[in-house]
Amino acid sequence: MIFEQADIQGSSRRLLRFPGALLNDPLAPSGLGVGIPRVESRGADGVEAIRWVPVLEEITNGSFSLVPLDPENPPPQRGLVAVRINYPFQAAMLSGFQQGPGGPFEPNLDNRIQADDESVDDSINAPPRGTPFGIGDLPEVGVYGGRFGLGGQLAFGGETLRPYRKLLSAQAISRREVFL
Repeated sequence: MIFEQADIQGSSRRLLRFPGALLNDPLAPSGLGVGIPRVESRGADGVEAIRWVPVLEEITNGSFSLVPLDPENPPPQRGLVAVRINYPFQAAMLSGFQQGPGGPFEPNLDNRIQADDESVDDSINAPPRGTPFGIGDLPEVGVYGGRFGLGGQLAFGGETLRPYRKLLSAQAISRREVFL
């Protein structure tokens, strides 16, 4: 969990939340939710294309359900719980760099990833629940800062760079026993 003091749409709020992008979620009691942007690709100019993934997701569709989605064709693993937890890791002190054209062992100091939320392509899919805040509604600098939670770090020369980032996913499959 991360703690932050955020000025959201004119009101200051103290938040203890799961890392990721802070979303406007009208169905949540707080009005806020969290989505995790997964960087699918990055162009030569550093522009990211993201896919939204939920914090907790089913690996096998319908495995949580006590009633089959389709009674004619029940899922093959009924009675198993198969889940994946997605956790975005972003380093507080390391900046993100693209791999140099000569491979992973070539110096890449000129390949810094600029933090520019205005050019992020989020058209692959919609967030799992809620919508991202508008540009300028959330602080751009911070490990999980910015509209998409991709972060921004101040660097020498007045640049704002992306932090080093990886998406960690843990999966678990367990037998489920329910007494009805």
